[in-house]
Amino acid sequence: MDRFLRSLGEAHVRGIHIDWKAVLPGTDRPAVSLPTYAFQHTRFWPRSTGRAGDPAGLGQIAAGHPLLGATVHPAAGTGLLLTGSLSATAQPWLTGHSVLGTVIVPGSVFVELALRAGRDLGCDRLDELTLETPLVLDGDTAYDLQVAVTEDLEVSIHSRPAGAAEESWTRHAGGILNPERGPARTGLAGPWPPHGATPLPAEDLYQRLADSGIDYGPAFRGLRAAWEHDGEILAEVRLPESETVDAGHYGLHPALLDAALHGMGLGSVFSGPDESGSGGSVAFSWSGVTYDASGATAVRVRLTPAGENAVAVEISDAAGVPVASVEALVMRPVSADQLGGAGRVSRNSLFRLDWPEQPLPSGEHCRIALVGADCWDWAPWLDSGEHSGAFPTPRALAEAVADGSAEPPEFVVTTVPAVAGEDIPAAVSGTLSSLLDTAQSWLHDDRFADTRLVVVTRRAMPVDPSAEPDLPAASVWGLLRSAQSEHPDRIVLVDIEDDTSDVSLLPAAMRSGEPQLAIRAGRLFAPRLVRVEPAAEPGFGFGDHETVLITGASGGLGRIVARHLAETHGVRHLVLLSRRGRQAEGAGELAADLTELGAEVTFAACDVADAAAVARVLDDIPADRPLAGVVHTAGVVDDGLVESLSMDQIDRVLRPKVCGAWHLHTLTRQLDLRAFIVFSSGATTFGGPGQGAYAAANAFLDALAGFRRAHDLSATSLAWGMWAESNGMGSRLDETALARMARNGALPLSVAEGLALFDATHGLDHAALVPVRLDLAALRGQAGSLPPMFRELVPPPGRQAAEDSAALLRTLAGLTEDDRRRTLLDAVRANAAAVLGHSSAAGVDPERSFLESGFDSLTAVELRNRMTRVTGARLRATLIFDFPTPARLAGHLLDQLDLAAEPGASPAADSDMVLAELERVGAALPAAVSDTASRRRVAERLRELLQLCGPSAAAGGDLESATDDELFALVDDEFEHGVETA
Repeated sequence: MDRFLRSLGEAHVRGIHIDWKAVLPGTDRPAVSLPTYAFQHTRFWPRSTGRAGDPAGLGQIAAGHPLLGATVHPAAGTGLLLTGSLSATAQPWLTGHSVLGTVIVPGSVFVELALRAGRDLGCDRLDELTLETPLVLDGDTAYDLQVAVTEDLEVSIHSRPAGAAEESWTRHAGGILNPERGPARTGLAGPWPPHGATPLPAEDLYQRLADSGIDYGPAFRGLRAAWEHDGEILAEVRLPESETVDAGHYGLHPALLDAALHGMGLGSVFSGPDESGSGGSVAFSWSGVTYDASGATAVRVRLTPAGENAVAVEISDAAGVPVASVEALVMRPVSADQLGGAGRVSRNSLFRLDWPEQPLPSGEHCRIALVGADCWDWAPWLDSGEHSGAFPTPRALAEAVADGSAEPPEFVVTTVPAVAGEDIPAAVSGTLSSLLDTAQSWLHDDRFADTRLVVVTRRAMPVDPSAEPDLPAASVWGLLRSAQSEHPDRIVLVDIEDDTSDVSLLPAAMRSGEPQLAIRAGRLFAPRLVRVEPAAEPGFGFGDHETVLITGASGGLGRIVARHLAETHGVRHLVLLSRRGRQAEGAGELAADLTELGAEVTFAACDVADAAAVARVLDDIPADRPLAGVVHTAGVVDDGLVESLSMDQIDRVLRPKVCGAWHLHTLTRQLDLRAFIVFSSGATTFGGPGQGAYAAANAFLDALAGFRRAHDLSATSLAWGMWAESNGMGSRLDETALARMARNGALPLSVAEGLALFDATHGLDHAALVPVRLDLAALRGQAGSLPPMFRELVPPPGRQAAEDSAALLRTLAGLTEDDRRRTLLDAVRANAAAVLGHSSAAGVDPERSFLESGFDSLTAVELRNRMTRVTGARLRATLIFDFPTPARLAGHLLDQLDLAAEPGASPAADSDMVLAELERVGAALPAAVSDTASRRRVAERLRELLQLCGPSAAAGGDLESATDDELFALVDDEFEHGVETA
């Protein structure tokens, strides 16, 4: 029956009508329409465009190589440059070369690249090539390649992540080419294998290699048979069928050359993989490499010892004709540490916030109103008449403006007072509650649609890293950074130091155009994301007798960190704290793994927000195994847009983050900890929409790290980007959300990247760091609309384009109402498609509801922000609920927009346009008034038009009594003398 129903379904999606009522009798429920976008047929195969991708169109020469795209012969000098790219996606066979769990590009690839460059210069011999830095293939990251040859025939090979123009190039190999081939070789002709050769068992070779740390995939498993003969290893090697298609484009396919070396692991001539003791060896230095033929897919190989850890290689085809030879190849042991650091911490993955000084803006006076508590006695200057005054609530201000007792303000200011007392978590909650009430009141009141909310804190931001921050006020910045993302250009954050003197710069801060500012000693500072160089010698220095406590240990990141500390940093005593302790899912497996790594594990069932419970856990740590480190990864999420967020949601998120971190701080501050690491989130730095509660809690962690350092205590807060780990916070995101993040320049961190960053941050002189994987190419694509925070990484365009809204409104101004509606609908559909990741607006049905199309509250915010940017209209984040289809939203926009005249046009511009039209009419008048009837009709219309210009247009005569000839004479005179008629 299942097969029958499946067949009916297959027939249905191919357009065959099925009587479903007959198939499913007795079912009264209506059929549910499936989302149409799941069945759209979109062509993804590239269409041929003749010379698309041809380097000749760029003034270069096609390299004709699978790894190299173009060749450049410099105008000056006799060198050569070849460019190309590689990745696990474009060359999936490369993923089959893994050393100690890390996929690295084999040395045979660099030999191939060097000899390909040499071929263009008539050099068929590579005298030497030394591997300097492994090229680690990380996930789906693509790498740009450059192979450079100098006029002295020195060759070097570099790479960097594709599109990362800001990153420096990494040099992977260097060597020397030679135009002299050397003596001719006879190859491996004759009987094969030679008489007396002893067959070697090769069936378990690749398993033994994998056990030693070198794991080969299908493309590299080419060894078919091997023999030992006269102190040499002979082998037959064949390229898998899947790779033979491209073999002819290589001098010698790198996978085949690499496989030719595998016979070293057999017999007694060379030490086997289990005898080296290194855990893995890689080709390090090649000497005297020559290719005699290209395109081989099956070869004979002879491996001869050439010194300590060295081998000479001779390769012939199946007929014994020479293919390639290597006079000496030196193998070198490699460690996991060497590979783990190779390219793992990229230049675009570790950042911090800097606070450079900003110029004071010049500008006119701006009217300000204060709402909420006047904690710094600002009312006197706000009541001066230049401003709107001080009011207890946003509603009171709105009512005062409505009844005329207050002037409408441009900026609504609210302050965040310092809270006294030792119960810091309670102060954080109270401060956020008060601020949230004010912000939501302002956001919900349409009477404030043309104002900006300015929230002023005191000493919340670390402009001076040595200063002690106000922890509750810092949490406000996290909450409101999310609100800024949800409501672009409507909220300004200002941090002051002196509530008396700094107020004089408040108007300047508001006029600056910066969404976030700090005022210090008469100067303005703004946050900028800047790169941080990783620690030169990463490591924590934990002793064998010391203990590390990890909170949130039952979560994905907690488990990863526990294993990493035991395996990489040799931590031998771990206290793993979570709400369920040993009863948590997977705890037994984790304990077994850690025990195998040599660590002693103690599980503690404890609510980290319960100070007494945390104290008991700490008291139970034996004195002979003192606590030396804390890693606080515990956290929960409760997403919601700021305008609908409740304090219950916020408090739920604050408990493990804020309460837990504060208790750990107060209970360990007397200890000399080597590390106190708190896991924060990039949401608090960048302002994740819908993550206001989470951002507020993590902003506290960032500030707590600074607070501890101000008191000479160890602390580092890591504001992580999203991890790709399946059990992390990022596991809540679907493919649409991940695609949206990627378009916005945020990519997930692999576990390897995350752990490398975890190590690289320790010992740095910064309390708060931002380890996040950014795609700067994607960010550059939106440079004109990026928040100012990114300007150090992605400078804004030198010449700003016209505002999107002005461009659209100019287009709409000249259209009929029907055309305006169609144009707006096209804009809505195009932006909705971009948010959902569709290739075109065709994927968005004008009459299908946004919810059915796949929108949620966060994508609704993105659509609202896009449409606000495009149209200039003020729209609520609930627009997909208020106007549930693209057609209805387009109709609402048409009602909202003032299309009576072209926006921004000056009276002078309008006058010039009218005069130009009159000039055209004047030129056409003689032909239009050739008879008396026409003359009369035109004259009547001219009288009507002149009357619209006002009384001054009639000076010197009465238009009503003027004859037709007098009227035409007047018009002619006006044109002749340029007299203004209005």
